[in-house]
Amino acid sequence: MNVIVFLVGLCIILITAHDFFYTTLSSNGAGIITHKVTKAIWSLFLNVSKLRSNRSVLKFSGITIMLFLFSMWIMLLWIGLFVMLVSEEISVVTSSKGLSASLLDKFYYSGYVLSTMGNGDFKPGAEFWQVITAIFSFAGFIFITTGISYIISVSSAIINKRTLSLTISNLGNTPQQILLRTWNGNDFSRLLNYVPQLQQQINRHVQNHMAFPILHFFHTGRKKDAIAVNITNLDEALSIVLLFGEPDKTNQGLTDGLHPLRDALYFYLASLKGPFIQATDGEQDFPNLSSLEGMPIKPSISGDEIKNNYDPLKQRRMLLSGLLQNGGWNWKDIYPSEKVH
Repeated sequence: MNVIVFLVGLCIILITAHDFFYTTLSSNGAGIITHKVTKAIWSLFLNVSKLRSNRSVLKFSGITIMLFLFSMWIMLLWIGLFVMLVSEEISVVTSSKGLSASLLDKFYYSGYVLSTMGNGDFKPGAEFWQVITAIFSFAGFIFITTGISYIISVSSAIINKRTLSLTISNLGNTPQQILLRTWNGNDFSRLLNYVPQLQQQINRHVQNHMAFPILHFFHTGRKKDAIAVNITNLDEALSIVLLFGEPDKTNQGLTDGLHPLRDALYFYLASLKGPFIQATDGEQDFPNLSSLEGMPIKPSISGDEIKNNYDPLKQRRMLLSGLLQNGGWNWKDIYPSEKVH
C-alpha cells in the first residue's frame, strides 16, 4: 500500500466531512469551504444582475448554491474514497475472477459504495478494504439522511424569512406608508400592536440565519418580497417616529414600546456585518415628511435639518446601505422619486 496516497485520500474525506457536518449540524454557520464557495457564487450572481440591470436573476442564486454545495460534497467524498482505493492495487477486485480493478472501475466502485446501492461486479480485495467499504457505505447513508434533514430545515427557514418580509410589506411599501397605515388619528397604537409579532419573527430569522447561512442567498427580484427592502422600510419608519416625533404630542409609551423592535432590527444588522454585508458610506436618501402632516411628526423641518437629525444613526444607516446593496437594491427603492423638503 502507498501510505501517502492513502493519507491524501483520508485527508480529503476528513476535510469534506468536517465542512459538511459543521455546515449542516452545528447551527454555528458554515464551514470554511462552504463559506468561500457560497460567497464566490453569490458575487457572480450579484455582478450578473448589475450588468444586466435585472434583479430577477437573483432568485436562482439560493437554489444554485444549494445544488452546487451538495454536488461539491458528494464529489469530494467520492474523490477521497477513490484516492484511498488507488493506494493499493488489490483494494478492489472483480467478483468473478478476483482480478485487480482498473482505475475507472475503482472510481465506479467508489460511487456505488457512497450511494449505498451496492454493486455485485466488484468486491473488496482484502479484509482491510472490506472494513473501509462497510464504513463508507454507512457514511453514505448518514450523508444522505443528514442532507435531506438540512434541506428541510433550510426550506422551513426560507418560509419564515418570506413570512417576515410579507408581514412588513403588508404594513406599507415605504416608511411613510407604514406610519400612515398604523396611525389611527390619535396615536400609533396599531404599530405597537405589531411589535411583539415582528420582534419574534425577526429574532427567529436571526437564529435561522446564524444556523443556516445559505439562507442569506435566497433572494427575490420582487421589491414587495425583498427582505432587505422591507427591513429597511421598517427601520426607517421607526427612525422617523423616534427622531421627528414631537415630544409634547407623542406618547412616551410609544417610543418605549418601539425600542425592543428597534433593538431586534439592529441585532439582525449586526449579525450580518462582516460575513455577509459591509457598512457602506455611500449616498443615502432621506424621507419627505410632508406626507405625514396631521401626525405628531415635524413636517415643516427643512432638508438640511432632516439630514442633521440622522447623524446619530450614521452607523446604523451604513449597515442598512450595505444590506440594500448586497441584495441589489439602493435607497431609491426606499424613498422613490422623493425630494427632502
